[in-house]
Amino acid sequence: MSKKELPRVWRQALRPLRRIGPADVELDASELTCADSSCLALISEIRRVVARAGGQLHVVGLNRDLETLLESAALPDPLAPELNPPASLGLIAGVGEAAQSALAEIKSLVTFIGELCAGLVWAVIHPRDVRWRDFVFSSEKAGADAVPVVLLLGCLIGVMLAFQSAEQTERYGVRTVVPAVVAIAVTRELGPLITTLLLAGRTTSAYAAELGTMKINDELSALKTMGLDPVRFLAVPRVLAVIFVTPLLTAFCDVGGILGGYTVMADHGYSFVHYIVQAHNAVKWEDVFGGLGKTVVCALIIAGVGCHRGFRAKGGPRAVGLGTTRAVVMAILLIVAVDGAFGVIYYYMGI
Repeated sequence: MSKKELPRVWRQALRPLRRIGPADVELDASELTCADSSCLALISEIRRVVARAGGQLHVVGLNRDLETLLESAALPDPLAPELNPPASLGLIAGVGEAAQSALAEIKSLVTFIGELCAGLVWAVIHPRDVRWRDFVFSSEKAGADAVPVVLLLGCLIGVMLAFQSAEQTERYGVRTVVPAVVAIAVTRELGPLITTLLLAGRTTSAYAAELGTMKINDELSALKTMGLDPVRFLAVPRVLAVIFVTPLLTAFCDVGGILGGYTVMADHGYSFVHYIVQAHNAVKWEDVFGGLGKTVVCALIIAGVGCHRGFRAKGGPRAVGLGTTRAVVMAILLIVAVDGAFGVIYYYMGI
């Protein structure tokens, strides 16, 4: 039998086997002239069908090449557990497995953050050993390239906040508080939150994809072979860059939000000077620096999570995309949690 005839023989051989009961079957393979994976697949499928029926397959008349191929393949028992799909977990077992996986992920992330903090201390002690070219490049990609988007988002947030506030305060005749509401909300909460969430989407995904590709291509293993620590060599410059640019981007977002609020109040007869004076009188230094301060912690999360997922990538190109998605989701969740924690801390500190 030639390879072209294999589909016809496949149908003819399997059709009667599916109708037989438990019985031993002898397969005469003397007419099989192919010695590749196609013949191997045919014999394997016949063996599986016979085994499911409760019988056993005996193959005779194999040529030398096909016999060698079968011996090299070492086909296991067709009813072995490893050939069957794993049984689906129940609800309780599934929740437990998900919780265990989440705890393991958090433990791994905390460990990596500790290594990263140690690397940052090393960078302070040995500044000449830091790869400042990577720092400048990462600052440009994470910071300078994001300025237009941050300004646009800040402006839109200010417009929406001012529009909603003006509509609601008009009912009570207190529209004069709108500049203060916009300025305080943007500087304390919305500016830092919008900026860090934007960086979580841009920078965390970029770091996870970049370092994950290096891990898949064994470039990280090459660095270790040369005696270089990947955390100090690759992660530290990127983390320093994000820590440096995040407060600056937040300041741009704050300015954009306040100016966006003015575009709405200008329609209600506010002059630019009057609006800015009211916003300036309402905002305290604690509001500005409180918002900028928490972005430093969020910056560590943004860069740390991206580098962590990149260093843990394994399993091929598909793992890079999966790790990038998980990095962005985890960074967003942690940023929101940290922002809420800072809100509680500032409340009890009276800020």
